[in-house]
Amino acid sequence: RLLILSISIPLGIAALGRIGSFRQSLAQAIDDQARTLIGADLIVESSHPFTAEEETFLHSLGSPQAREVRLRTMAFFPGSGGTRLVSARALAGEFPFYGAMETDPPAAAQEFRKGGRVVAEESLLIQFGAKPGDAIKIGEAEFVIAGVLKKMPGEASAAGSLAPRVYFPLQNLSQTQLLNTGSIARYRQYVKFADGLEPVPRLTVLIPALQTLV
Repeated sequence: RLLILSISIPLGIAALGRIGSFRQSLAQAIDDQARTLIGADLIVESSHPFTAEEETFLHSLGSPQAREVRLRTMAFFPGSGGTRLVSARALAGEFPFYGAMETDPPAAAQEFRKGGRVVAEESLLIQFGAKPGDAIKIGEAEFVIAGVLKKMPGEASAAGSLAPRVYFPLQNLSQTQLLNTGSIARYRQYVKFADGLEPVPRLTVLIPALQTLV
């Protein structure tokens, strides 16, 4: 009995160690998957442009960061003469920080960010017989279609069934003249925390401060 007891103790300790290690690995895997799903560590969203005070606070959260302005508007295809309600996304920065924007061709995910180009959901292009290289008009600005949007972290593709997504560079937003008096837009800031920084303790401190600002 003493021999069995002596053997059981180290085996039990080893088993507890393995369970603890498994739990830690599982928690890390869940955290990594969550980051990939939303594309960032933190998303701050507002119904109004960020004020100077809010900008200062947001910049203090860390880097890199990205910015996005979302609007609903009509897209016009000069080639076919068709129009469709779309969800226009004016993006600046290298979002997503986790996962990837998947496009066809793959290079379009970076090419459109240089200006004057868009990537649009496949269903939208199929509806109007459009393809990369064709023109599309968003607001008062005309863009060239750089590629087809296949997948983007942060939102299910089914969400684009009513208003397909069209991404274009934030620097071209003023040319569209979409932000006029009475325009309804959502402003988003994407934040990536420094490597090794635990998001949960960081967010516990940040959330009360964010609620008072935004």
